[in-house]
Amino acid sequence: MRRQGATLLLLAACLLLMGGCRQPPPDPAGETQVLRYVNYSPLGPLDPDRMTSSAQYTVACHVLEGLMRVYQDTLRYGMAERYEISEDGRMYRFFLRTDGAYSDGTPVTAADFLRTFRRLVREDGQIGRLTMLENAVRVWEGTAEPEELGVWAEDDHTLCFRLEEPAPHFLQLLALPMYAPSRSGRGDTLTARDCNGPFALTENGDTVTAMERNPCYWDGASIRLDRVEAVCFPSAEEAYAAFQRGEIHVMPLPSEGSEAYTGGVQRTVETGICEYITLYQGADSPLRSQALRQALNYALDRQRYVEELGSDLIEPWARCVLPSIPGMRLSYGQEFPHTLYPLKGDRGKAEACLTQALAQLSLDDPADICLLLAVHDDPWTRLEGEKLQAQWEETLGITVELVPTQTYDDWPLRPGAGRMALLGEIAEYGDPLVYLDGWAPWVAADSPFHRCLSQAAAQSDRLIRLNCLFEAESCLLEEAPMIPLQIRSERLLLSRRVEGFQTSATLVGGGYEFLYGYLT
Repeated sequence: MRRQGATLLLLAACLLLMGGCRQPPPDPAGETQVLRYVNYSPLGPLDPDRMTSSAQYTVACHVLEGLMRVYQDTLRYGMAERYEISEDGRMYRFFLRTDGAYSDGTPVTAADFLRTFRRLVREDGQIGRLTMLENAVRVWEGTAEPEELGVWAEDDHTLCFRLEEPAPHFLQLLALPMYAPSRSGRGDTLTARDCNGPFALTENGDTVTAMERNPCYWDGASIRLDRVEAVCFPSAEEAYAAFQRGEIHVMPLPSEGSEAYTGGVQRTVETGICEYITLYQGADSPLRSQALRQALNYALDRQRYVEELGSDLIEPWARCVLPSIPGMRLSYGQEFPHTLYPLKGDRGKAEACLTQALAQLSLDDPADICLLLAVHDDPWTRLEGEKLQAQWEETLGITVELVPTQTYDDWPLRPGAGRMALLGEIAEYGDPLVYLDGWAPWVAADSPFHRCLSQAAAQSDRLIRLNCLFEAESCLLEEAPMIPLQIRSERLLLSRRVEGFQTSATLVGGGYEFLYGYLT
């Protein structure tokens, strides 16, 4: 048994909204509730440790449940019915509910969670999130035994964690599906018997991924849907034909021509996809100049760029953290506004930074600066790249070459040329840190950015921590290893029969949230 921590403070259950309090309206007599939504590509094998798309996260968030759950940005209890946190914020004790079970009725135990964390901390792709656990890095390096990891089970229904330092976002992390319990003998690909969430994965083929209501879920009385199917269609036209026949209830619409899709309710939703241009720095790259990186940011008129693209599903973006994630009482963006790079650009500052960059790079002519911009090889993304290319060449007089690619690995090698790539990401949980810590390797270890992150990590007071993270974001924008560009939305078509269908801009809740959905 692991050592106990400091005195523990009990957090009252009333601080979290419990999903079990929700009672849906009665079902129509005799109707089986089957909701079908559209994917435009197959889901692929579902390995909770290695998910690569929001479609996979959506399924995983409904068939798996960790100690906590997030629904509509609200943190709730999952397999835990309560928890305690020590005064120093480093020790957590979770008390598992006694009615938590897998879909075949096998009880979920603390040992199942212990198995998950001991497995993940030894994997290269997972250790980054788990370095907060005591001895996690040493276990990963092989200098400590798995039993020395700061996670242990006191009994079948009590699980404890010891952290290296306070981590206020730890509870949100525990809602991620990869931290759900792992029953003994679970393989790499999820099966129905491995599922402990509201639904169980019963089918995962090339055309249909199906989930059926978990008969052993602790809060089954709140789940209305009997079955949910993610159906793969090769085109929006074929999906819409099925929608018109009443076979499909939710489908994403193309970015252009959505007015042609009628007969349902259109809803524009934030996807959480933030797109930016990564600036690869190297000893022979002109992008090693911070002044040049800042010049690229100032020179970009993001507002004009979006207007020229002519899509109302793209919003210009000039900061690191998604503004709509929760702050204290309002959104983060409302409570911590930032305007370092104006959305309309600043030509004067861009030219001043360029002059400084030319001196740093020992160049006389801006045209001698050559940058390669990699974009995905499809018509829309190539158009985005062309608009960016035109603005930089017009405003700064530098040379920008477009490199359409499918893999981002086949760039031409050209000595002295700088490399940029148009990329995007979706946050895994609703906290500013998730948008910041991934850039840590791109910034010098002695920079103010790292100092602010360290200060945030030591804070248990949420407001002080958010201020520290805002300072870190400001420092990162100054350092400019990237060019924030745009936030992407999506337009959905919903059947008028659908009620309770929600969406989430952070993957901790899945892309689509049909937990309390039903058909009228």
